Amino acid sequence: MAPVDRPTLDQLIGAMQNAGAEFGLMVSWNGFKNSVEREIPNQFFKVRIWDQDAIIEELFKVYDNIDEEIKAELPLKRFWSLAVGEE
Repeated sequence: MAPVDRPTLDQLIGAMQNAGAEFGLMVSWNGFKNSVEREIPNQFFKVRIWDQDAIIEELFKVYDNIDEEIKAELPLKRFWSLAVGEE
C-alpha cells in the first residue's frame, strides 16, 4: 500500500464538513506523502495525523485502561530494561 496522499486528506475534511464533525483522525500504517505532511500545521486543530509510530505510542498510553476483550486480541507484556549510558 502507498502512503496517503493529499486528495485523501481533502476527502476526509470534506466528509467531516458534510457530517458536521469538528475533529478528524487520519491513520495510516504506511505513512503520508509530503503533500499531507506539509498540511499538518494548517489542520492541527481539525485533523490529527497518525502514522505507525503514533499508533503504537497512543496504544501504549491507554493499553492499561482498555477493555480486557481488546487486550485479549492484542496481548502485550510490559518489561523493564536497564538503559546503560542514556541520560
